[in-house]
Amino acid sequence: MIGVLDAATALEHREVSSRELVGECLARIGADTTGAWIRVYADAAHAAAAAADERRAAGGAPLLCGIPIGLKDLYAAAGVPLTASSELLHEIPDVESIVERHENFNIIRKNPGGPAEIARELA
Repeated sequence: MIGVLDAATALEHREVSSRELVGECLARIGADTTGAWIRVYADAAHAAAAAADERRAAGGAPLLCGIPIGLKDLYAAAGVPLTASSELLHEIPDVESIVERHENFNIIRKNPGGPAEIARELA
């Protein structure tokens, strides 16, 4: 796995595609045995990667276009549930997004580790 700056440079020089980066990230998530990933939006990630590759091919794409990211379940993203891994939030309907789902990013959400970590994150 390469870092963000190396991935951005590789995308810019067409040494790798966003589809390949997403494929590698999803493979690593699939091999994870820690249970760190509670929700993975693979179809959305693949679609976003394809769109990013098309945008890069057309020219003028921003530096981070096509870079996959993972978000903890503490950050609101449009169209996906925000539960912070808490049973208290499980039934709450969609909330207005703090972080808009942006066409330049492939969104995968990461487990925050449970309520104890929530307290540490917010404190």
